[in-house]
Amino acid sequence: MAAASILLETTARPPLPLLAAVLGLGGLLLADALRPGPGDAGAPASGPSAVRPSGAASAGSRPEVPPPDLAARRAARERLITLGGSTYLDSLFLVSDSAVRRWGDGDDPIRYAFDGGHPEGWHPAYADEVREAIGRWAPAPRRLAEVPDTGAADVVVSWVPQFAFRRAGQTDLFWDSRGAIYRARVILALRSEHGQPLPREARVAVAMHEIGHVMGLPHSADSVDAMYEATRVDAPSARDRRTLRLLYDLPLGLLREPRR
Repeated sequence: MAAASILLETTARPPLPLLAAVLGLGGLLLADALRPGPGDAGAPASGPSAVRPSGAASAGSRPEVPPPDLAARRAARERLITLGGSTYLDSLFLVSDSAVRRWGDGDDPIRYAFDGGHPEGWHPAYADEVREAIGRWAPAPRRLAEVPDTGAADVVVSWVPQFAFRRAGQTDLFWDSRGAIYRARVILALRSEHGQPLPREARVAVAMHEIGHVMGLPHSADSVDAMYEATRVDAPSARDRRTLRLLYDLPLGLLREPRR
């Protein structure tokens, strides 16, 4: 299958001792320089996927999520260290100050809709490809359900003719002050940066990768995973699924030891 280049930045997986240091296991603290300031809450994501940020999102109308208690934080950190070799959440925590960022818990589906403004060359079959990409993640911790109106959607999917640089898809995430994602925007390209039409297999792979970001997954450094930055597979790997399950098993908010 043709490779689909998603993003420019590469996420290298750090060794487990570094992950332990980032999470503050055993009293180690993350550097204060990595702690987001008060104005950063609710900003669009420059992580977990190193996507290009755009604009600002207010968290003022979003309910506060209580931080996990100290015992829950420690248990979550210990679980992360134990499972670190079989997942890739380390790349998320290196850019998020050890914050768990995902959709909140609950049975309500994450609602998605397609933007009605389509570029020249768009075809309704491209929407079917996104539906297919979503289906490849099933079963997932949170279900995605299509709605007809973008005004009622949590996730809006749109297309552009092409990006001006080496990218075929982009996801912008918006979260509240505790890391609960409440909105996402997905942009998919019809052609490569050189103007070549992307084959169907590549378009579906790109959409599948971006849906992984929508659910909160970071990049993987392993090319066998759907979340590898240059997607090369047609289905999420076992490691993709383990990482997603672990992400939704963790409590929202900072997991590192609190500052003293």
